[in-house]
Amino acid sequence: MLISLNWLTDYIDLPKNIDSKKLAHDLTMSTVEVEKVIDMSAEFNQMVIGEIKKIISHPNADKLKIAMTDIGQKDLVQIVCGGTNLSEGMRVAVALPGASVRWHGQGEPVVLEETKIRGERSFGMICASNEIGLESMFVCTDMEVADLSNISVKSGTPLAEALDLNDTLIEIDNKSLTNRPDLWSHYGIARELAVIYKTKLKKPDLFDKNKIKSSGDLSILIKDKKLCTRYIGCVVSNITIDKSPDWLATRLESIGQHSINNIVDITNYVMQDMGQPMHAFDESLVSEIVVRTAKDGEIIKTLDGETRKITSQSLVIAGKKDPIAIAGVMGGFESEVTDKTTSIILEAATFDGLNVRKTSQILNLRSDSSMRFEKKLDWHLAEDGMLRALALIKKVIPQAKIEFLIDENYNTEKELKIKIDHTFIEKRIGTQLSTKEITDILTRLGFEIAKQSDSYEVTVPSWRSTGDIDCPEDLVEEIARIYGYDNLVSQTEMVEFKKPTLQADFAFEKELKDFLALSAGMHEVFNYPWTDTACLDKLAWRGDFISLAHPPAEENKFLQNSLVPNLIKNVEDNLRYFDEFKIFEISKVYLPEYKKIQADKLPSQPKKIGAAII
Repeated sequence: MLISLNWLTDYIDLPKNIDSKKLAHDLTMSTVEVEKVIDMSAEFNQMVIGEIKKIISHPNADKLKIAMTDIGQKDLVQIVCGGTNLSEGMRVAVALPGASVRWHGQGEPVVLEETKIRGERSFGMICASNEIGLESMFVCTDMEVADLSNISVKSGTPLAEALDLNDTLIEIDNKSLTNRPDLWSHYGIARELAVIYKTKLKKPDLFDKNKIKSSGDLSILIKDKKLCTRYIGCVVSNITIDKSPDWLATRLESIGQHSINNIVDITNYVMQDMGQPMHAFDESLVSEIVVRTAKDGEIIKTLDGETRKITSQSLVIAGKKDPIAIAGVMGGFESEVTDKTTSIILEAATFDGLNVRKTSQILNLRSDSSMRFEKKLDWHLAEDGMLRALALIKKVIPQAKIEFLIDENYNTEKELKIKIDHTFIEKRIGTQLSTKEITDILTRLGFEIAKQSDSYEVTVPSWRSTGDIDCPEDLVEEIARIYGYDNLVSQTEMVEFKKPTLQADFAFEKELKDFLALSAGMHEVFNYPWTDTACLDKLAWRGDFISLAHPPAEENKFLQNSLVPNLIKNVEDNLRYFDEFKIFEISKVYLPEYKKIQADKLPSQPKKIGAAII
């Protein structure tokens, strides 16, 4: 996940002595793993805004022109260019000598030098958008250069500054966010940084719900209230679908989200801003909304243009008859917002995380939306996301009219309270902490504390009670990470060693491997537990196989019932490099002889040994 520092400043004023590298280190040490820090402006080093003052025909090339260009220096500079759309007065992106560009958007970056083109001196290059990575912001046809005439800055202004691309991105490892759905947004990260740096968190700009009617002519029915505990629908009319303003498009582009149009961009912005996935339907194509499980074999064409068959395990958003979206995963093509849309239905909902994950796996379709929903989102977030989207719509499209908002809320979750002793905290952390220190840390994290003698009753905030915090040990971890692991004193603990219990099977397998590897000079191989169907066909291998419900690939849909096919494939691979070798494998095979183990019915999984000597 990419986090923009410019975006974060909407919600937090970082201390002046904190640079991006220090911030990345502090986040890694207390919260999530930062993989790298990206200086976006570095990509546009030695690139400026220029204005073409005069165009002269090239004396030695019919398709080239000489553009006398103002780049903020005392004199105009001469640049040879073949752009078919060049015109006097046009503002362009000029890459000066020393800048790195990709010729026609292809290949590796090339460092420019002042040179001569067909005998005429050229100071740098007037760029097409794909040559400097801006093709999603400025559309250029073949042989055209990027037209930046709508950028009203002085000639010579650094390109990154002119396009608001002088930003720093923090790339966060998604795996470190798995149990923290509250951090999958800029607001969530800002809330965490406010705790780390003991600074104030600014509230997002939300539309006033009291100014919206709570009923209208849209019917919303939730048939499965376990898989959808809350569904908010809001009708907004007098919409004009257009390009997004530069600030909105730039922010999305900076984190790798392509700008589409103002409404779609706003829904994507809210997801990245607040963490709430949203969707917009064309209101003229949807007369009612029914949240239900799909019927086996139902078909929907999704926004990516693919036609997908859905099963009864999946939750869908349906109109009068057919599905118009796969809940939590992707919207439908038939009801999407287009240039002709004048009225929309905005959706913000709370879907069951496990169901969204299963649906995503069954369809082999992951989206930014499903990645967030499958982690179980705070049900309060649906309303905040909706009101944030409405505030943005009024900002981007002032004439838009918010007709009414319907909130079907069946959430029954109660506040989560955890009791924890002071001595329990100190024992687990291994250091003495005052009551003030403990209450200060937990309060800054959003917990409510009630002191009871030598213990605390802690109320978990809704954004942390989605499965992340549910026991005293979790609270200890919260206190320790904010207190600072580096502040904990290293201690030597006395541990009593006990003689390990002999595990005969494990000991025998180890002795066997030692003999084959050390005495017989063989190499151990490790294979996946599935087989390649192409290999099975070549070997004419027969037998009963167990099929995987969700194979990693269609050709790997069977679990191995013997070690032989994979070993033969190992032989085939090694023969490309060696004439002689000895390999062995000790691994499980999977046979359709099912046994009941506790509540599960599992296949027989005996361990086998196989070897090949060439």
